[in-house]
Amino acid sequence: MPGILENARPLITAWLTLQSKLYRWARSQSMRKTSEGLGSISKLDTDSGLIMEREAELQEIVWLKEKLRAVPYWREGHRRLALLGLNQGDSAMAYASALAVKKLSGSPEALLEGEHLVGKSLLQGGDPQRALPFLKKVSPESTEAAEDLAAAYLALGSLREAYSTLSELPRDALSPASKEAYLYLRDKLND
Repeated sequence: MPGILENARPLITAWLTLQSKLYRWARSQSMRKTSEGLGSISKLDTDSGLIMEREAELQEIVWLKEKLRAVPYWREGHRRLALLGLNQGDSAMAYASALAVKKLSGSPEALLEGEHLVGKSLLQGGDPQRALPFLKKVSPESTEAAEDLAAAYLALGSLREAYSTLSELPRDALSPASKEAYLYLRDKLND
């Protein structure tokens, strides 16, 4: 019997991934139609869109948790749940799912993605010291991870390390927040 289950795993995970994509697409279409019907008051549109997006994410979290109870080895489901946890500010949920992503990784790239998600969830959860080793593994491969590593250094008060990390990245690749942090650190350390 284990052989049958092992052979079915790729099909089950592919089916669930497709179902997840269809679910997100249907939610986006529903949100678009609802926002079109709200009128053209920009503040209302913005607030309503954010509320609908947050509600859609919460519904997707419930859906993913239900599916993951049935198929706990579904890596893409854990990855999506980790990302949603980060978006929603639920670092504990993001951390748990990130650990699953790391454990279920089937390639070096997937392992690096898991390491980054673990580090990012620890950083968001207020534990930059524990986030450092995860982010250090990934930062040479990813601008976003290097920015997160710089943020961890900043949170720890290690300004020189944060500046050094940001200095190694191309300026045009930095996010707006990292550009501001880079300029601040450059001015602060050159005083």
